[in-house]
Amino acid sequence: MMRRSGGISPVQRLCGFATVYRTVCRELLNKKREPEMEFLKTVIRPGDTCFDIGAAEGRYSRLMAGLCWPGRVYAFEPGEYQRMVLSAMARMYRLKNVVQVGCALGAQEGTCRLVIPRKKRWNYGYSLAHIERQGEREKTRAPLTQDVVVTTVDMFCARAGISSVDVIKCDVEGAEYLVFQGGRRTVGRHLPTVLCELVREFLSGYRSSPEDVAGFFASFGYRAFVWEGGLVPAVGFDEVRNYLFIHPSRLP
Repeated sequence: MMRRSGGISPVQRLCGFATVYRTVCRELLNKKREPEMEFLKTVIRPGDTCFDIGAAEGRYSRLMAGLCWPGRVYAFEPGEYQRMVLSAMARMYRLKNVVQVGCALGAQEGTCRLVIPRKKRWNYGYSLAHIERQGEREKTRAPLTQDVVVTTVDMFCARAGISSVDVIKCDVEGAEYLVFQGGRRTVGRHLPTVLCELVREFLSGYRSSPEDVAGFFASFGYRAFVWEGGLVPAVGFDEVRNYLFIHPSRLP
């Protein structure tokens, strides 16, 4: 449930429609379009299976859905508000191959608290929603919270009967290493191409680092890149940005 708001309120629904409107306008004006989206156009093929982990309002899900059709996009978004917006976007764009999954992903199954931080007095940062970080409860001023179910990538794939995973986009505000720890079998078996935002400050809240994430993929033979209109080998991980982890067998 969504604490302090009793679920999705009428005001939040109205805000959700406004978010959909802003998202559509930004796409039409080509604003907030991350450059790595161009990279995905070079690697996603018809029939691929894609995971959008931390799908938010669905900008990446929409792109993936068009590129991989008739393949599927599994859009993981535990936040009630963001999922409402994602559903509206899916209906608007008729994204019939997007499967919405309303749970969080982590290193092990269980439950956890999703935190939606306050941005201003009457405004919350729904796009910054994240699994509660160590010590955050005492530091955060009156956030919205939501209790959510957590599963792992490996368990989800086993239960859903997913036979291949080709591309993963992961942006979960610092919990990326936990997500990949729970997907070790899937990564080792399918060697998906991974697009992942790394923020050292956020990762530290879960006792991990960008180097932990890079080391995880290196153990499977992956190489790390950034996208600068083309693939450029990553040199360090201090810059806050999207990083690409690609197995040599999948290099375009």
